Amino acid sequence: MLSCAAISLVAFTMTSCSSDDKADSPTTTPADSVGEPPEPGSTGPTAETSGSVPSASTPTPADVNGTPDPCLLLPATAVAAVLGDPAPAPTTAIEAEPPLNLRQCEWSVEPTELSVKAIYLSVTTTAGLEAGGAGGGKYTAKDQFDGTRAAYTETVDVPGLGDASFFTNADQGELQTVVGDTLLSVSSVKVGSDLEPVTGDQLRTLMEAALANL
Repeated sequence: MLSCAAISLVAFTMTSCSSDDKADSPTTTPADSVGEPPEPGSTGPTAETSGSVPSASTPTPADVNGTPDPCLLLPATAVAAVLGDPAPAPTTAIEAEPPLNLRQCEWSVEPTELSVKAIYLSVTTTAGLEAGGAGGGKYTAKDQFDGTRAAYTETVDVPGLGDASFFTNADQGELQTVVGDTLLSVSSVKVGSDLEPVTGDQLRTLMEAALANL
């Protein structure tokens, strides 16, 4: 599920892109926004290219409306280190829909009917925002990242992760990272006093794993 705060932020960042901003933004030509089709039989990035910075014009595995599937970005070993072994199977929490084309995946464990522990990974891309018509088709992943950071008053910057990263507050319950034309958010939910919370260090490790698989 997407938190109320996250839903509010989507509305905030979208309304912050004014018509004046759109008029001043450079026009994207088709050659800039459409990538070459993958080679026949290609299944995704190779070991040599998987560490490259993603761009709006570079297709990635299982793209929908320009946004890759976040369920493919976290390996079971990374999830098991946080939620226990065996790792729970991923489930799609949010499908790509205009105008943002954000996609979110959920991994959760439910020890009892009254407790749950889950992690969420969401992906937003410039290509997805363009395809969805966000900001007149000129809104970028970096714009979304900056708008989200501006909406919070107690952000904690995380150096050395992607192009830029921050926790949304001192509790370190949600980590946002932008790299190239891709914005990732990893967060956690814990209900039940008998469960250990997910730490900020664990969220950072999950983010590093997701970035490695872009």
